[in-house]
Amino acid sequence: MAKRLLQAMILIRLKYLPNFFTSVFTKEDDEDETFLKDIKYDEPSSDEVFKPKEINKLLKNLNTSKSPGPDQVHPKVLYELADIIDIPLCIIFNSSFSSGIVPEGWKIGQITALFKKGDKKLASNYRPVSLTSIICKIMEKLIRKRIVDHMNKYGLFSDRQFGFIGGRSTGLQLLKVLDHWTEILDNGGSIDAIYTDFIKAFDKVIT
Repeated sequence: MAKRLLQAMILIRLKYLPNFFTSVFTKEDDEDETFLKDIKYDEPSSDEVFKPKEINKLLKNLNTSKSPGPDQVHPKVLYELADIIDIPLCIIFNSSFSSGIVPEGWKIGQITALFKKGDKKLASNYRPVSLTSIICKIMEKLIRKRIVDHMNKYGLFSDRQFGFIGGRSTGLQLLKVLDHWTEILDNGGSIDAIYTDFIKAFDKVIT
């Protein structure tokens, strides 16, 4: 019985999981720029986009216990060589950003399937987790910071958004909702609440 179960698990991982994860991918149109209309932006500066100092800081904040990506560059190595490779990485990041070209190696990810719950023989009960290049993640953090700074500068974040924003949390969101509901009840009003549970939200992966 144990041998059959092991064979079934191997078959799921080698055949059914790749086919299932591929089937739920959504390919976006990279040429579609309609979402950029009517959004304010700053003209690019003549200065370099990224600086060695900020790259050095991110390198020294790496968690050295994490696993390396497909390029096998371990975070411990990046951490120890931070003062040496910050300038070369800065050149690579600025070149990649200005040209709009991402190195092919950064696009590769090692996919691990994590079982969530339910029948272990069903591929839909597994969630894919991708292990990617740590160097690429550092550049992504730099770009994310600039996007968030831009959004904050022009007030593009909604006051109702609490996820993925520094200084906000689900706890603060709950307090704000309770404060709003209390005010309504104190004024003699009523409240209707609808909750949506997105089961298997990670079954849809946008690339």
